[in-house]
Amino acid sequence: MTFGYALIIIALRTGDVGVVSPFRYSVIVFAMMSGYLVWGTMPDGLALFGIVIVCTAGIYTFQRERHLRRARRLPTVK
Repeated sequence: MTFGYALIIIALRTGDVGVVSPFRYSVIVFAMMSGYLVWGTMPDGLALFGIVIVCTAGIYTFQRERHLRRARRLPTVK
């Protein structure tokens, strides 16, 4: 998992953040799976609420940046 996280950091430094950042959220899925498989635990309601907040903020930012990038490319008609 450490090696995978290091590769995500390298990808963020060299690639387009809008493309790479959704893969950062896959860490949450693997952390929940490893927590269940290794220790037999699942996140409680408060932890799941925090995960939803973080993922929603990331998706909103991704969509907003994509919209702004598209708006900059399109010429305005007068």
